[in-house]
Amino acid sequence: MPPSEWLKLRVPPLAVLALAAAMVWTVDRTLPQFAVATRHLGLMAATLVLTGGIVCLMGIIGFRRAKTTVDPMRPERAANLVIAGIYRQSRNPMYLGLLLVLAGCVVYAGNVVGVVVLPGFVWFLNRFQIGPEEDILRRKFGPPYKDYLKRVKRWW
Repeated sequence: MPPSEWLKLRVPPLAVLALAAAMVWTVDRTLPQFAVATRHLGLMAATLVLTGGIVCLMGIIGFRRAKTTVDPMRPERAANLVIAGIYRQSRNPMYLGLLLVLAGCVVYAGNVVGVVVLPGFVWFLNRFQIGPEEDILRRKFGPPYKDYLKRVKRWW
C-alpha cells in the first residue's frame, strides 16, 4: 500500500494540529529574522484560538444532538447525517476550528514564515481526512449526502 493510501484516516486531526503547531514553533525558533512584533499579537492570537474553540464546540454539539459519533477516525460509524446548526455553513466546522486555532498559534509566534504551515494543514486534512470521510459518507448516506455536498462548502 503506498504511503498516500496508508495515511488516509490514520492520523488523528488533533495530532495533525499538534504537529503543525510544532512546525510553527520550529520556524519561529530557526528563522527569527522573519519575526514581527506588534502590541496586539497576543490579543489577536487569543481571539483566533477562542473562535476556533467555539467553532469546534459547535460542531461537536451538532454531532451529539444528532446522536452520532465524533470519532474522525471511524466515519463509517456515523449514525446520522448532520446538516443542521453550524453544518448549514460548513461541512467541517471542527476542522475549521482547528485551522483557526493553528492560525492563532501562527499569530502568537509572530513569525511571518509560519503562515506557510496553514495551507499545508488544510492540504493534509483535505487529502487524508476529509476526502476519505466524504467517500465513506457518500456511500453510507447516498443522495441526501450528495445534495449536501453541493449546497455546503467544505471549510466555509
